[in-house]
Amino acid sequence: MTTLSVRIKFREHEFEANGPAELVQAELIAFRKLVAADGESSTSTASPSAPDRVSTIMQADGRVVFLKVKAQSLDDAVLALLWGHKHFRNIAAVNGGEVMDGLRVSGLKVSRIDYLLRQHVAQGNVVISGTRRAMRYQLTKPGLSKAERVVHDLLNPQR
Repeated sequence: MTTLSVRIKFREHEFEANGPAELVQAELIAFRKLVAADGESSTSTASPSAPDRVSTIMQADGRVVFLKVKAQSLDDAVLALLWGHKHFRNIAAVNGGEVMDGLRVSGLKVSRIDYLLRQHVAQGNVVISGTRRAMRYQLTKPGLSKAERVVHDLLNPQR
């Protein structure tokens, strides 16, 4: 009897199975069907120009993600940039220098980004991992939903 250990991460979906080969293969087939069904439903409901719409408000150039439009506040700009790193670069945890560079290219002046990010940590929008120069900042679930609202507001400005 052969045992298998499988761990897969595909987009936002994760699959992990351990055990007899037949059982793991059957579960893997079910996982593939679920992911395929989810992919079909999301592509049919999303507009084909959605990535193009995001490109109208922000852009990625190497490790720098920056805003092309003015955000309501500096806090909103930081949340939008963290969301942009996740969207454009598929990187959830970003160092302070990357956020600072994005703010500078966006035309916003900030002397120290760590103080601003710590305010977001206190509000529960961001978590910190690492220490000193290896610190990384990542949106929490509430922070992600707030960042998505900010991006939505930037895409659809009130006149």
